[in-house]
Amino acid sequence: MSRTARGLVGRVRSRRGRPDVFAVQDSIARAIVASLRVHLSAPASAALTSRSTENAAAHDLYLKGRFFWNQRGSGGQAALQRAIGFFEQAIAIDSTYPQAWAGLADAYSMLPGFGTAPPATAFPKAKAAAQRAVTLDSTLADAHTSLGIISVFYDWDWERAGREFDRARVIDSTEARTHQFRAMYFAMVGRLDSSLVELRTAQRLDPLSPLINARVGTMLVQARRYAEAEGALRDALALDSTNVSARIELGLLLAIQHRFPEAFKTFRAIDTTSSYLAYAYGLAGLRTEALEIQRRLERLTRTRYVSPLSFAHIAISLGDTAKALDWLERAYRERTFLLPFLLHPVYDPLRGQPRFQRIVRDIGSPSRRRRGCPGGNPPLHCLLPHGGGPVAAALLPGTCCVTPCSREAVPVG
Repeated sequence: MSRTARGLVGRVRSRRGRPDVFAVQDSIARAIVASLRVHLSAPASAALTSRSTENAAAHDLYLKGRFFWNQRGSGGQAALQRAIGFFEQAIAIDSTYPQAWAGLADAYSMLPGFGTAPPATAFPKAKAAAQRAVTLDSTLADAHTSLGIISVFYDWDWERAGREFDRARVIDSTEARTHQFRAMYFAMVGRLDSSLVELRTAQRLDPLSPLINARVGTMLVQARRYAEAEGALRDALALDSTNVSARIELGLLLAIQHRFPEAFKTFRAIDTTSSYLAYAYGLAGLRTEALEIQRRLERLTRTRYVSPLSFAHIAISLGDTAKALDWLERAYRERTFLLPFLLHPVYDPLRGQPRFQRIVRDIGSPSRRRRGCPGGNPPLHCLLPHGGGPVAAALLPGTCCVTPCSREAVPVG
């Protein structure tokens, strides 16, 4: 501890002779800003020393909840359920603790993607918790990030998502979580360059996060920058060899490149009955093995939720276009987690299909009319420019939208 910090601790000791952790945090923050002569905006200044709770026990439980939330990449549903438990305990102690409500919202938001919760069950709980957080403290960046996450992954409300992430960033530009999910928002509206910029920022703020490093790889895959993507994903696994998200994305990349022995090994290290392994089997021409896993997943649906995307991916690998589109339409009706990531090369075999184009259009994006494209709601990736290289060509060849545009699409950052 520095001499300045030790002095601050000494000056803010509580009457019991122990340091008041919240007062120490406030004083150190003010001292740092003063010593650096930094001028903060009003929201940032308020956020700097705002105290979400005076209860140290609630704060400790919140930190434990965030720890397990950050373990979702390797711990999956079990980690998220533990996070929910800690956040709920924090709220039971202090029901006016907005950060705990935001944490609870984030945990429920991630359950459909990292666990087996149906979106229609998890996201209403997430939305209620996020609204409670922002009601308690409208200057809390975490609360606006939580609302942005829900807008992206469930509501598909792209205008609101942009507003919420912008608001969170204005309040606190140093929160890696905000940049990480803002990057995913950019990816879903086709702005891959902006997405990668945000992820690089998140990396600088939290360089040891396996999930942030994995998401860099995901975006590079979507940009068809496969060599860079593989390097990023292997770096993420070097940080945490149990990172399931990085391993799945690496396996998909290897399968897409027809590096099947490596893909099989990567997926088998996770689960020998996963839809991802079945996808690789299908691409490799191992139809019997792929269908056996599909039948196991069908039996599993009798006892728990299985994402329609699992079956869509298997159908794509087997060349069953009609069945793949049936499953994607069901995923659309259920608002399946990650469905808007239709830029992923897994979906390339479907891009010329009118039913696929309709799904892309119906998920929508608010920017089409501003960018000079005709018609109503645009597809997510209308913002990619003509002549944008393999990404633009792979989306909907020969178009910037689901129907040809009368003007050239405008490049965006």
